[in-house]
Amino acid sequence: KQVQMADIQSQIEQQRVRRAAARDEELAAQREEKRYFQRRPKTSQEKQAAVKQVQMADIQSQIEQQRVRRAAARDEELAAQREEKRYFQRRPKTSQEKQAAVKQ
Repeated sequence: KQVQMADIQSQIEQQRVRRAAARDEELAAQREEKRYFQRRPKTSQEKQAAVKQVQMADIQSQIEQQRVRRAAARDEELAAQREEKRYFQRRPKTSQEKQAAVKQ
């Protein structure tokens, strides 16, 4: 029985080693294929796709910059309005404004 168990364990270990080797070979093949596609000349279709991708990134960047500029301008406008409101609340009232307040 011990011999049979040792034999079975040996077979299991051999299978594990073969599977690991096959997995390593597959990963090596995938890496080599990736290197090949990185080194080979690009087709015109791939070049066009790359150019289009860069153009889209530029457009998205421009849109984001516009959004940021508009938000900054909106913030500045709101700050100016708040400051103007504070100014008119603090300044002394004119005689016309005092008369208008009395009439109300």
